[in-house]
Formats: sequence, structure tokens, C-alpha cells
Amino acid sequence: MRIGLSLAPNSLAHTLTAVIWKLLGNGETEMSATDKLKYHRHLETIVKADVKYVRRKDAQYDASWKKRDGVGAFFTIVRPWDRLESIGRSVGYDVFAKIREEGLDGPDGSLIACIRDLRRYLLLVEAEMTEQLTSQK
Repeated sequence: MRIGLSLAPNSLAHTLTAVIWKLLGNGETEMSATDKLKYHRHLETIVKADVKYVRRKDAQYDASWKKRDGVGAFFTIVRPWDRLESIGRSVGYDVFAKIREEGLDGPDGSLIACIRDLRRYLLLVEAEMTEQLTSQK
């Protein structure tokens, strides 16, 4: 004789499975919408730091990232992506765990440094294209 347990939402089996899963630390805990988006409080600070950094480095290097037009820009973006992918692969793609391990200081070669480089190059590409496409109108 086979006993069937319903795993339908709100069934006893479903509830017990969810409780056990959470007790084992394998389930996501329920968060309010506010808690889920708590990181938003850091967005403006990050963006302002990026803009300041990009302006300083662009002036220092004379916008060399776009020296070879779109192809050069692409390969500039690929470099930090390749580093990000390599580091990610080495830690089973758990980027949060790796950043927790390394911290937010971001020395060259760290995962957060790769993420910052990639984000900043993407920002430059979008700004350049916005300038090109809006100044033609």
C-alpha cells in the first residue's frame, strides 16, 4: 500500500517540508518587500563613486577605452568579464560568498574589483552612445 502525501501549497506535508528545509538552512527565509530591497540605499553612493572614478580615469587615460571605436570598447569590456568568469568558476559561481570572503576593499584581482571595472566600462559605453545618438538630432 502506497501512502500519498500532497505537496500542494498549504498542505501539511508542504508546510512540514518547508519548515524542515528552513531549519536545515537550505531554504530562503521570508522577507518583506522592504527587506528584499534594502540594498537600494547604497545605489546612489555606488553610482556617484563610479561617475567620479570614470571622470578621473577618462581624463588620465584620454578616453583610451574607445580609441579603437566599438571593437576596442567591446574588448575593453571583455577583459573584466573574463576575470569575473574565471573567479566565478573557481568558487562555483557563488559571487556573494567570494565577495564576503574578500571584502569590499576591492584590490586589483578581487571579484568586486572586476565587477566595478565591468560596470564602469558599461557605463562609459552607454554614455558615449547616448552622446553620439542624441547629439545627431
